This record gives sequence, structure tokens and C-alpha cells, in this order.
Amino acid sequence: TLETNLLGAFVITKCAVASMIATGSGSIIHFSGGGAAHGRPNFSAYAASKAGLLRLVETVAQELALAGYTDVIINAIAPGGVRTAMTDEVLRHAERAGAAEAAAAAEVRQSGGTPPTLIVSLVDFLCDRSSNKGVSGRLFHVKDDYARFASQGDGGELPEDAGRLRRIPLP
Repeated sequence: TLETNLLGAFVITKCAVASMIATGSGSIIHFSGGGAAHGRPNFSAYAASKAGLLRLVETVAQELALAGYTDVIINAIAPGGVRTAMTDEVLRHAERAGAAEAAAAAEVRQSGGTPPTLIVSLVDFLCDRSSNKGVSGRLFHVKDDYARFASQGDGGELPEDAGRLRRIPLP
């Protein structure tokens, strides 16, 4: 799980960044979600890999900006519940997965999950510089109002921590 979701993403990012720097622009999009922003009991490796992926996205975005490559952006998508082989695995092993995970997988199977058109719309947005305004290093959920969020960035008005992993200090 860690090799696929984190190490694989690292290698792909490294290759993509090199190619995009050579051409001067590009957009890297990773699929995160799945516990990146919250704990996910019984799925620790999966959740940790997705959280690590998001931190990779944030860090690479900062590195690109510091190096002056502002036309190369990287973001992550949280697609919501999508029917995949993992959905069926969770249902087959519902007892080990836990009641909450099994119920969520059953809902995805019954409903069909996130409509692919929502995911494609977000991917299109993240690939279109005129729409995304160069927003980089963020996690976007398919149900976020991402166009409004990006338009706020024109004047440097983006909330610094929106769409990022952060620790809230203890009181």
C-alpha cells in the first residue's frame, strides 16, 4: 500500500516534474482522500499513505514555487466514494474492515459512488491554468467550490491552510 500510494506517486512526480520543467508548464494531479485528512481505523497503511501523498503534494508545490517554476503545479483530488475493487474487498471482509467502512462501501456499491463526471470536471479544472489560476499544493474534494476558491487567489486572498494538512496547536 505504501509502495503503490506513496512511493509510486513520488517516482511519478519526480519524472513528471523533470519533463514539465523542460517544457515550462504542466499540472500533476494525484488521487488522495481515503483518510488523508482524518484517521481511518483498520486502514492505517492506506490512510498513512494518502496523508503522506498529500504532504508530498504540498512540499513539491513549495519547492517548485521557490525554484521559480510557477507554471508547473501539483495538486491532489479527493474523489469521494468511488466503486473500485477495494469497495468489494471491504464488503468481502466487512468484519475486519469495521462497521463504518462496511456501511460506507455498501452505500458506494448501492449508489454507484461519485459520478465520474464530477471527477473529470475537477481534473479538467486543475489542468486549465486560466481556470485554476495556478493554485498548487492543495487537496480538492470533488464537491468543493474549487472554482470560487481559485478565483480568490488572484489577489493573494487564498486562506493559507485551506486544502492542506495542518496541526492545530493545543490550547
